[in-house]
Amino acid sequence: MKKIYLFFVVFWVMLIMLVSCKNDIVSITSNDIKDIISIESFESTSSNEQNFLSAYNKFLKGEINAEDPNGKNLSGDIININDICVITNEIQYTEYALFDMNGDGIPELHLRPILNAVYYAIFTYQDGKVILWYMTTHYCYPLNNGAIFYERIGIPELTAYKYIILDFYGYECYEIPFYKSEEILDGDAEYPGIYNYDGLDISKEMWDSLTEKLFAVKSDLIEWNNIGNISPH
Repeated sequence: MKKIYLFFVVFWVMLIMLVSCKNDIVSITSNDIKDIISIESFESTSSNEQNFLSAYNKFLKGEINAEDPNGKNLSGDIININDICVITNEIQYTEYALFDMNGDGIPELHLRPILNAVYYAIFTYQDGKVILWYMTTHYCYPLNNGAIFYERIGIPELTAYKYIILDFYGYECYEIPFYKSEEILDGDAEYPGIYNYDGLDISKEMWDSLTEKLFAVKSDLIEWNNIGNISPH
């Protein structure tokens, strides 16, 4: 009983701290696509907004490369849009979104392939350059509060999750892993469900209680758009 009480105390303390705290691929050239992101879509058009929107558009069009000065990308410190996008039969299968992850007033550029996906990348604008801010698996997606949520369905009836907190610079500073395997009835055989939270096997009732607030965080503020059809040269 003392262990369960201590577990709840530690969990709520940590939660308070967190609140404060390829197919036939063709290359894209600058002549292939118009500006992806329209300045007119923003309510104001300050010079700073024009700067980062222009840089994001140039990156999406292949006119400039993004940089990775902090080694977050395992394949090198220079990232071209063709390293990110998947194009098959002249259709661009990459989605983008603009969403401010750290509250600095500059919305990050989110990119995720929706075909043969292996990663999800977030870029920011810094000192006149497009910089890789965060890169992770395609099983992740951003939440309205700036956190990252991981969800993967593995073996039958098993689903793994992670609630990931990022710092201002796009580094993971804390994560809560949890998974569940529902009870399975196979003829006369019965396989009890498994409910694990942060490495600890617990009851279904406790798992539901601990994960309720994590599942309650939505992602409806992030609007994903397809980059669009491309006619490669």
